[in-house]
Amino acid sequence: MSVTLEELKQIADRLSESERVELVRHLLESIEMPEEHSAPAWQLLAETRLAEIQGGSVVGVPAEIVFARMRRPRS
Repeated sequence: MSVTLEELKQIADRLSESERVELVRHLLESIEMPEEHSAPAWQLLAETRLAEIQGGSVVGVPAEIVFARMRRPRS
């Protein structure tokens, strides 16, 4: 039996928070590139973001707000 993406999303929505975290980790690990390929890209992204924040072109969002948004029910 094949499960559609929409069905998977509905099932995932019924998981506990800790189960969703475990699922996210599993999914990310299944698609991440090996460390030696991704490290330079992440370094460049981090340096770019830092320069944007220091230059004032973007404003960071406090972690409390980010986590509160993540905990809100999705519609």
